Amino acid sequence: MIPTAIQREWFVVLAATFFLTCFIVTSLQEWIEACDEKADIHRLVDQGRRDRVRQDSRLARLFPRLILALEQFDRTRFTKLKAKIRQWLVMAGRGYWTAEEFLAVTQVGTGIATCGCMTFLKVTNLAAPVFIMIAGVLVLTCGFLIEIRKLKAQAEERVETIAFRLPYAVDQISLILAAGGHFQESLGLVLKEMENHPLADELRNVHMAIRRGMHRHEALREMADRLKLPVLDEFVSTIVQGENSGTPLAEIIRIQAEQMRLKRSQMIEAFAARMGVRMAFPGILCMISCLIVIVALFAVWMADVLGSGGGLKI
Repeated sequence: MIPTAIQREWFVVLAATFFLTCFIVTSLQEWIEACDEKADIHRLVDQGRRDRVRQDSRLARLFPRLILALEQFDRTRFTKLKAKIRQWLVMAGRGYWTAEEFLAVTQVGTGIATCGCMTFLKVTNLAAPVFIMIAGVLVLTCGFLIEIRKLKAQAEERVETIAFRLPYAVDQISLILAAGGHFQESLGLVLKEMENHPLADELRNVHMAIRRGMHRHEALREMADRLKLPVLDEFVSTIVQGENSGTPLAEIIRIQAEQMRLKRSQMIEAFAARMGVRMAFPGILCMISCLIVIVALFAVWMADVLGSGGGLKI
């Protein structure tokens, strides 16, 4: 039987529909597999990050489910505080932490300390129930504030350490560029020399970003944004402006190295002046303590003499 023209047209339409359906199904399957692969990669990255957090914190290892629950609780709360904590974590070299994780670990730690303090006061009967509750609130509040202040101090100390080391690194980069090397090579040599320094961690991130294809202006700007260091902001801005105006990079960094050495000397002088002021208060306390001891001994001697009934003999 010879198919008619209408049958042939329907056969072509059905064949085209079949092949189009197969193509769509295959494409959807590939897209779903790609999405699953990306999700697996994200899960692996997040799992690696959480493993680093658990290496840092014993509480995160002991109470993982409680930490996760508190993270969900804190996700929509403490917005302004979390922004500051996130900045301090990055400045402290703990950028793999999230603000929610830090808050959750802090809440667990202060909660355990509060329960321990209240239990101790209750078992030993050292205070009434009202004072036990007050002590618990004080321990909870003070513990939370101490952890926040400790993180801020760690961030400031690390940034200050980087600021003191930065002029030497810039000077070395300047010498390598003057000898004919390029910027990425100079970064690699500087990293080999100061392997365990906090500045090496930041420069390693810059080096890896440049190797991934990012422009050095953007990589240095990200480093400046992480550290919030005025000297580094000025350094990056000067490099960008100098290269835009056609000045050689070696000349720009040489001038910046000289300026940073001068600023480092000024920072050392300011630090020494602050240390003098800080040492004055302990010195005054020592003097007052010695004076109290001398006066107390003299008062005891006077009391013995006057109490003997003989009075003072001249």
